Amino acid sequence: MRLPHTLVQLTATCLLAPRRCGPPLMENPSMDWSEVQAELDKVSIVRARRARVPWVYVQHYSYYDYQVPVFALVNAGQEPCGLPVPKFFIDPADAEAALASDLSASRGLKGAEAALAADVLSGVRVQPVGLGSAFNLVRQEKALFVPQAFDLRAAEGLEGGEQIEGGLPLIGCYQMRLPSKEGKPMTPLFLGMAEAKTARARAAEAMGMPVEELPLVIVTLQKMVELMMDGQLRDPRAMAFVPTRRAVDYCNQAR
Repeated sequence: MRLPHTLVQLTATCLLAPRRCGPPLMENPSMDWSEVQAELDKVSIVRARRARVPWVYVQHYSYYDYQVPVFALVNAGQEPCGLPVPKFFIDPADAEAALASDLSASRGLKGAEAALAADVLSGVRVQPVGLGSAFNLVRQEKALFVPQAFDLRAAEGLEGGEQIEGGLPLIGCYQMRLPSKEGKPMTPLFLGMAEAKTARARAAEAMGMPVEELPLVIVTLQKMVELMMDGQLRDPRAMAFVPTRRAVDYCNQAR
């Protein structure tokens, strides 16, 4: 059966560099951190309305056309804030809940603690931040990612889920590909489990195959960045990071 042009069957071995005895025939490309940050920030997949991709909603938004958003509490100076360190939330609802909780807790403080909380929380609001910019702070241990709780629980039962260890889980399927804006096949890596499952179901329907034959796998963002920088991928620029639908909707409403 001929596959739709938006989907290409590919095995996991095509993603990672093959192991050889002796010197490799050709080295895989590697990336420095500035290049990786740019890849994490940008939206790589073409607009769905142009490519007629049946399930990719993500390119319908315009507020963050060139960044994959996560959500931080920022102060009046537009700087991420939080105690003991800033946090970057995948779900904007979690960020809003954290802000409400911090404001509520600060009302019960007294003395120096109250003054510190008032200073930290002055003018604080929820702000979308590019995934790469957020990870730049996380990799320096100056901030933390906060995944969706449901996704963490769901990831435990998938291949690779046992290796999350505090990392930010990305959900992918080795058999799925989408065209980039330049027409290049990209591997979508989803920040949300719901979006990954929807993509898989629609891809399986389009390909006329059982959904079980398109298994989802987990890789942490931290591990994927390591692979991109260490030359362990055939094409480190062929990864497309896909935000959640709730993130897209929040950004649209915030315009």
